[in-house]
Amino acid sequence: MKFLLFTGILLANLFFFSGKEEHEIRYMNNPSVEGDVAKVVPVYTDFQDTIVGDTLYLEFTSKGLPRSARRKISTGVCIDGQCRKLQMSVYWDITGRYLGFELPPGEFLSKTEHEPFNDKEYKQLHTLLADPYSPLANYTLEELVPPTKQENKAVDAVSSATVKEVLNSVVEGAVYTSYTLWHIVYGNSQKEVKKLGLHYFSEELAMHILENQDSDSRIWALNNLQTLNEWSDSLQQKVLGLIGNQNFYLSERAINSFNSELLNSADFQRQIYSVFERSEYSVKRLIITKLSKATVLSDELKDRLAAGLPGYNGPLAQNVLDLFIQYRVDDVPTCLQISELLADKNKFLARKAFNYLDQLSIEDGKIKKRMKAYKQD
Repeated sequence: MKFLLFTGILLANLFFFSGKEEHEIRYMNNPSVEGDVAKVVPVYTDFQDTIVGDTLYLEFTSKGLPRSARRKISTGVCIDGQCRKLQMSVYWDITGRYLGFELPPGEFLSKTEHEPFNDKEYKQLHTLLADPYSPLANYTLEELVPPTKQENKAVDAVSSATVKEVLNSVVEGAVYTSYTLWHIVYGNSQKEVKKLGLHYFSEELAMHILENQDSDSRIWALNNLQTLNEWSDSLQQKVLGLIGNQNFYLSERAINSFNSELLNSADFQRQIYSVFERSEYSVKRLIITKLSKATVLSDELKDRLAAGLPGYNGPLAQNVLDLFIQYRVDDVPTCLQISELLADKNKFLARKAFNYLDQLSIEDGKIKKRMKAYKQD
């Protein structure tokens, strides 16, 4: 990123020392894995950026679960002839989600004219840094604050030259500070934290994260579940319980997290049909689509889906028929259920049902009678 070329200069604009403040400035969100830090393991990391430091500090709970990671941001700063070494730590959840930041006693962030941040502005910065979709991702520093010929003009001011689209994504008077910290949070450091999260990913870790109410963390865990060779019944029940959540994307990720071994299990198919029965239409379609990835369809699931055909709306009934076509379902009870669709008002669905039955060697008299009536209609 272009901003990394300026990091050494920009970080100098983050801080200014004008006196001693002995309290620690710290703003933190809750991690996905609960528990105090019991152990810290330094991990050498090639961040491939210009920020000083080559270590991530991985934090573990007393249960041995990875909880969070932090990186120390250190730079030599000279402002108005005063030089000193300043430090700041940025924290990420083990999923890679931003957690917070802290400054050691005596350090503070400053704005235009070296005015220190107040508590409201620290809280605002903390909120802004928690937004992974900030418009700050789409601009360079030069675009946000074009160079000015006025030598005495503060470089970190929100001025008329600042792109209007980002005014709500920066602390007033601290464009450089907001921009630089956001790109540190979502840059190479975050990528390295995510790699560590995958390295330590386990069922136990997944269960703890899925208990958390943060949707992004849950989705991270769901996206990685297929890396597990085996699922316990507890994990299976936990993921099934997430289907039908008010967050549709969470339901979609839960459905698509199931691996082929589970999909082919008759017991699992029985359980997911129970979820199917109580789910809304859009989730039902997702479940049918996922079942098409299995290599076998249990007789029980086939019978239940067939029994429900007359009550499904057109698109869902078509999805079920497509599933039956895929598995070459041709038993008489199922075909009887399908033949009821021949009288459906949805002509496309009726035609699909007829084409399905017509490619089979039908001997049942009732089905043949319905097919004949359809052709004469």
